[in-house]
Amino acid sequence: MKKKRLFLISFLGMILSVWPLSATVLLKMSMDELTTSSEEIVQGKVKEITSQWNEKRTLIFSEIKIEVKERIKGEKERKEIVVRQLGGKVGDMRLKVIGMPVFQEEEEVILFLKEDKTQLKKFYVTGLYQGKFAVKEEQVERKNIPVREFIGDIKHIIKNFDGGKK
Repeated sequence: MKKKRLFLISFLGMILSVWPLSATVLLKMSMDELTTSSEEIVQGKVKEITSQWNEKRTLIFSEIKIEVKERIKGEKERKEIVVRQLGGKVGDMRLKVIGMPVFQEEEEVILFLKEDKTQLKKFYVTGLYQGKFAVKEEQVERKNIPVREFIGDIKHIIKNFDGGKK
């Protein structure tokens, strides 16, 4: 019996060692890349987070409503933006996606966004977590600089990229 068990464990180990592995690769984006590849950049406050199943009940998506305080880049003045992303919690089920930004209600943020072409009037965060910056006490946390300086840097990138048109 021990030989059978040992054989089975060895066999499973061998199978698992050759099983194709997959991983998500997230390339680091510079501020220039985040800025130029985003359609909208806003400073705002997280007002509401809701999560729900997709139609087939196979995935959970969250929608994060952002009250826009300042539009830094974008064509339309918006008072509210809805960010949609994979992951969230519905009942006892939680789907956590590594690399997705994490939001908290009433959190002050600066977001780099792209329009979600599959969801009318909704956005997703550019570069996953890289495109979300929390703001506390007028400081941008990950950059550890004042908000006005950070926004000034973004506007400088936009101006240089657009050839001074905006």
